[in-house]
Amino acid sequence: MAQLAKLVTVVAVDAAVVQQAIASDWADFEDGIQYFTALSVPHADALATRNARDFTPSTLAILTPQQAVGNFTF
Repeated sequence: MAQLAKLVTVVAVDAAVVQQAIASDWADFEDGIQYFTALSVPHADALATRNARDFTPSTLAILTPQQAVGNFTF
């Protein structure tokens, strides 16, 4: 897990993200929180999730966790 922690950025969920999720058309509120949090990160181009089918309206690339770490060697 320590190796993985070197590859990811943990970001805070703030009031603006919550408001975006509430105002959005996302069927699942928690998915909306994840999506808008990812959008708030400059230069983020993908979101890793085990639930890719719920992120079809995404403008970010949606990756499985395996895909997200697949290009890294530990």
